[in-house]
Amino acid sequence: MATSDNEKPFDLSGNSSARDGFGYFAFHQYQGFWFYAKGIENVKDFQQNFKALDTDIVIATLPKAVSPHDLVPFADYKHVYPPGYNHLEHELDSPSRLTATHVPYPSLPESIRSCINCKVVYLCKNPKDNFISLWHFMNKLRAFPALQEDNGYRAPLSIEEALEFFCSGVSIFGPFWDHILGYWKESLENPHRGLFLKYEDLKKEPKTQARRLAEFMGYGFSTEDESRGVIEEILHLCSFQNLKDLDVNKNGNFTDRVKNIEFYRKGEVADWKNHLRLPMVERLDRLVNDKFQGSGLVFEN
Repeated sequence: MATSDNEKPFDLSGNSSARDGFGYFAFHQYQGFWFYAKGIENVKDFQQNFKALDTDIVIATLPKAVSPHDLVPFADYKHVYPPGYNHLEHELDSPSRLTATHVPYPSLPESIRSCINCKVVYLCKNPKDNFISLWHFMNKLRAFPALQEDNGYRAPLSIEEALEFFCSGVSIFGPFWDHILGYWKESLENPHRGLFLKYEDLKKEPKTQARRLAEFMGYGFSTEDESRGVIEEILHLCSFQNLKDLDVNKNGNFTDRVKNIEFYRKGEVADWKNHLRLPMVERLDRLVNDKFQGSGLVFEN
């Protein structure tokens, strides 16, 4: 996915003026969502140059909503990988290519949205837990000296400041409600192409959700697979604790600036109860009820 010679960097003039937000960089708005300038260049490259195949599988999430990170490289973070690196070239012998993105559904490459058999799997987390995970993570990044050199010093956000940005929609790839609803509606309208998964369901009924995912991708488990404990083995390999305990995640680096372990915190459901005061909970609940009303999408508390 190399950027062509005649492409121009993201235009920072006009209505794209920078502002602070729920992140560690200056925010710019592009196609209705918020990101930083270098990242928007990557999104544009993704949109213009990615050519989807019928056998492709795209994993989409909001940041800190069960993201696969190094397991599946992100198309919209191409600048953090070595120059010239194209993870799709390493999958030419695979029956299915995997790519990950945080890009909202309407801004996905047209080749993905128009591909008849390309699969899109969306992983979602209760917005209150997503908020807490993002708050912890962004404050870690704001404290890193190397990122301060790149993006300028930004003081840690109080939970009140972060919540204000989150509820105003000025968060990374936000507003969160537009992001979630875009993929939710696609999964309803084209269930053969879009699968919507909740983290809470994965934790509550992992075997059932694993079967759903396998069937959706066209690799359903056989009776023999189930009797041999294949599902349980996969669930163990993919469990939060197992991934957190891997040496590469304990001691490895995502980039020369961020360690892999920074992406792992608790992995618990309803951790928001340990952080949010009642007025904050009520504000988020009102917002979620308002934005998701009539969609059929419900988050349990």
